[in-house]
Amino acid sequence: MQDVDVHLWVGDQDDVVTYTVAVEDGVFDTQEAIEKASERAQADGYEDVNLKEIEAA
Repeated sequence: MQDVDVHLWVGDQDDVVTYTVAVEDGVFDTQEAIEKASERAQADGYEDVNLKEIEAA
């Protein structure tokens, strides 16, 4: 399976950031993809991160 793009609302939900998350072993795990993207967003200094959508990369 291909990678997925996880789109996250940040701050007061006026801005969206997108992170591409690798799908390991061809098995897509929605929660794992959200967690990985959220961790990357927080590491980049974003606070109050919420899921907007997930789509194939």
